[in-house]
Amino acid sequence: MHIGGDIGHAVLTIGRERTTDNLIDSLQVTDETDPLIAGIIARKRIQFFDNDDIRKDFVFIDDNRPIYQLGKINAPAAHYPVARWHNCEITHFVVPLYSKVYLEAFRAKNLFKSILFNLFKVPDDSQIFIRFYLTSSRSFKHSLAINTTFDQPTKDILLETALPKFIWIAETSNKALIKAKMADGIFIFDATQGNTQTTNALIAASYNNEFVFFDENTKNFVRNILPLHSFSIFTNNLNGF
Repeated sequence: MHIGGDIGHAVLTIGRERTTDNLIDSLQVTDETDPLIAGIIARKRIQFFDNDDIRKDFVFIDDNRPIYQLGKINAPAAHYPVARWHNCEITHFVVPLYSKVYLEAFRAKNLFKSILFNLFKVPDDSQIFIRFYLTSSRSFKHSLAINTTFDQPTKDILLETALPKFIWIAETSNKALIKAKMADGIFIFDATQGNTQTTNALIAASYNNEFVFFDENTKNFVRNILPLHSFSIFTNNLNGF
């Protein structure tokens, strides 16, 4: 819709461009809006990057134009030859999800950041690049089972852990590692968990040589020392990264 204008239109978004080294290199430090997390990041001099902030081209299908038009998400009609369309912005969007996915993306990501910076010891002067995505537990476990770069003890635990049908995954990395499609930490959340007031949505996490999981019997988090070396990232959701 053209903000302040008379254009109202709907388009489909069916994909996006691959993440290149140049896009990763050009990514700026994330402007954290949570004052508590922002304070930790500033105090520990952490460079925090979010994959979702990369200005990728998305693939649009628009019945007014030829199919497969590329454009930025903040300029979905920039490919129109008529200039008055160029100021169109997305005012509403619909994302089809499995009916039992109750944990919204922004709440899940905020929960992840809170757990990362409060439950784990994030080294000072570190660089953190995060990928956050939704997937099915079946797809995740299949990918994990054939991932030869994943440390076997942690892999065995995760493969034996009962997971809901859909999960949010956060992978931690840095710019050098992610360009090699590698990560050094993983956080798994229950996407079917509707209670966002507690950390119970966290199923398991492995970061900075610690493995944390939620014990259903005691209803508490259990922390163990369990190293996890860098591993290949999950790419089943889309072809490539």
